[in-house]
Amino acid sequence: MRLGMQLHPTRSSEYGNPFDTLLAVAQAAERAGVDAVLMADHFMFNDEQQPEKEVPVLECFVALAAIAAATSRIRIGQLVVGVPYRNPALLAK
Repeated sequence: MRLGMQLHPTRSSEYGNPFDTLLAVAQAAERAGVDAVLMADHFMFNDEQQPEKEVPVLECFVALAAIAAATSRIRIGQLVVGVPYRNPALLAK
């Protein structure tokens, strides 16, 4: 059986850099034996503390590429793709 986990790209470290936290989680997951990390291709999420506001998130494909460069075994993937925002030919490529 393979185990994957979803990364939530809006949580930042104490220094305010969300990618540092995301990379640390992905590397810890790899060390723990998780087979894959996945991200949703969304551009914004609602702020949990202030639901009327939106929080920008990291771009899925760039963040996953950076995770792939900093890990050795774990597989990466996207959960969903924002098709209206993506060129279908470039996405398929």
